[in-house]
Amino acid sequence: MADRLRAANQGKLPFEEQIESLDGIRSSFLENKKMEQDLLFMYTYMAAITTSAVTRPEIFSYTSERFEYIPSRYIAKVQRLVAGWGYSYAEGLRAVAERSRNESLRSMLNRYANSIDSGVPDDAFIATELSSIRSIYRNTFEQGIELLKKWGDAYIAMLLSGALVAIIIMISVAIYAPMGSMRRSTHHTPSYSSYRHSALRSCTRRSLTIRGRTISTGSAPGSRGSSGEWSA
Repeated sequence: MADRLRAANQGKLPFEEQIESLDGIRSSFLENKKMEQDLLFMYTYMAAITTSAVTRPEIFSYTSERFEYIPSRYIAKVQRLVAGWGYSYAEGLRAVAERSRNESLRSMLNRYANSIDSGVPDDAFIATELSSIRSIYRNTFEQGIELLKKWGDAYIAMLLSGALVAIIIMISVAIYAPMGSMRRSTHHTPSYSSYRHSALRSCTRRSLTIRGRTISTGSAPGSRGSSGEWSA
């Protein structure tokens, strides 16, 4: 399937270049994320092996074998340039630094090359770099902790404000909802006085037929009418 697509598109897959660029961006992002920590680990390893009075080729050879550290892969490139192409260590460090995308790694390689040109011993340079990287890593870690504390305080404030709003709503409902229901009930339920008044008005409109005459009652039942007859 891939061969057919390559043959139909002049030897290239559709979106091949875009996918490769995205993969490069992803790998660069992952390297930059781990670079500071791995620089500290790599320099700690280099400082440990310099305590046994090893030579510069041995330092680069041993460090290039530690592939678990991302900077060690670039040290391996320097070692290949020196062993296979006849570069000096300073030239190899500068050549690899030019192709490095990470600013911290590029600066470290250039400083190492400058120290070699200046005649600084490897163990002295590595000890100085290790101290600097420790300080930088400590400051970065402490800044991350402080930022985490601030976000934690903001989260707690949001929880408390949400609980306070919920309490206010519950209290408002408890205070105002019964009064509204009482007002509605008193507005729609007729009172005893209004019921009695309507009953009296209906009684006054009735008429009573006695002995063939129709007598209109103008009062409540049981009262005497205008003709002297008792109304029903």
